[in-house]
Amino acid sequence: MPRKPNDGKTPSKASCYRDAATKLGADADLDNVQKHIQDNFGIFMEKNQISQYRSLENNRVKSGKKKKKPGRKPKMAVEGAVNEPVKSTVKEDPILQFVGIVRGWEDKMGAINVKKVFNALYKS
Repeated sequence: MPRKPNDGKTPSKASCYRDAATKLGADADLDNVQKHIQDNFGIFMEKNQISQYRSLENNRVKSGKKKKKPGRKPKMAVEGAVNEPVKSTVKEDPILQFVGIVRGWEDKMGAINVKKVFNALYKS
């Protein structure tokens, strides 16, 4: 069932619980929290719903940061993955070796920084 749009006048139940938790304490008795929400906001909440909000808030506060996305890590993030040019047994032209080395630098430092290095070295 889709949520009803919030008209901005009535606070959400979660924000009501957060307000009660800040004023009464995070481990306050459910009866006191229920009474506080009813008196201050005019919203009736069941005790099991208050308990659910408490659990969600505690988990949110404990985690502190967003959960990681599921799935395999990118190849660059895997430990031991080195981004060096592949060495072949065939003798390469020195220019091709140089290009391979520069590509390795580009992967590590970024293209802009490599360009700055070359500009500094070969100022004319």
